[in-house]
Amino acid sequence: TYDNAITMAVLAKYLWWDVYASVTGGTEFLQQYGPRIICLIGSGGHNATGSVTLGVAQGGLKVTLHAVNYIDPSNVSTLNEYYFKTMHHEFSHILHQTKTYPAEFRTISAGYYKPNGWEERSEQEARSLGFTGNYGSSQEREDFVEIIANYIVKTDDEWQSMMSDAAKGWKQDDDGTLHQLEKDEDGVDGPDVIAQKLTICRNWLRDEWNIELDSLRNEVQRRQASMNIDSLRNQVLTIGA
Repeated sequence: TYDNAITMAVLAKYLWWDVYASVTGGTEFLQQYGPRIICLIGSGGHNATGSVTLGVAQGGLKVTLHAVNYIDPSNVSTLNEYYFKTMHHEFSHILHQTKTYPAEFRTISAGYYKPNGWEERSEQEARSLGFTGNYGSSQEREDFVEIIANYIVKTDDEWQSMMSDAAKGWKQDDDGTLHQLEKDEDGVDGPDVIAQKLTICRNWLRDEWNIELDSLRNEVQRRQASMNIDSLRNQVLTIGA
């Protein structure tokens, strides 16, 4: 709807564009590397596997966001899960397609990626294997951008909850029932693997793009905690009034 498009547009500016402008010292960075088109789709992108596509980056020029008709500005966790984790995810794809991520990242979880059937892994099982979630366990490039996107948008409590899951053992039955095991039996130190990947992502953003990941995260967290959607929408609604 037009109304939801306004809400999405002002939030994208406040929680994404203005954040990068703040940490890079101006608008030049996004003017050079940011997508030229942000396409909004009302419904989710449903796939034959049962998964739902929330966003797509196309050639560094266009980012498509789905499910905009379900936007709820009062729920920051949902905003992040549906839209802003996706925005940071897709923009990180654009950046690593311009300057590739370090080769050492490829070796950390080699043998644990699951390109076909990643949806069958629970989020907890994937975290125990050193991923931020099951989609990140699908392939290297998704793992890389999911580390960045999750770190930026998750609160301290949400990040620590994810790392707590990563430290435990999990088993999922064929019917989808999830069990926490008394002992982690997968042979992977999930929190340590995630921490290694985060360090590589942090160093890559600093060395290749002169962007401090923690500054980016702190600015997002500050804005999430203080945003006023009515004030943001009025930036558009009062034009020409």
